[in-house]
Amino acid sequence: MKILFLGGTRFIGPHAVKRLAEAGHEVAVCNRGLSLGAASLPSGVVSITGDRARLGEYRETFLIGHFKV
Repeated sequence: MKILFLGGTRFIGPHAVKRLAEAGHEVAVCNRGLSLGAASLPSGVVSITGDRARLGEYRETFLIGHFKV
């Protein structure tokens, strides 16, 4: 399954992302890129930088990644 996780680098996010990746899912994490947590994502997890406060750019970010918005 392809899973897009919004946030994913703080609090419960890293644990959920790790479990999903270990279970064989294709995982992408989208956040503002402000946290150092993105550097510790499991191998194979795609990191996408985007800010939902800039809705136009945010939408383009997902279209590039072939996600349905």
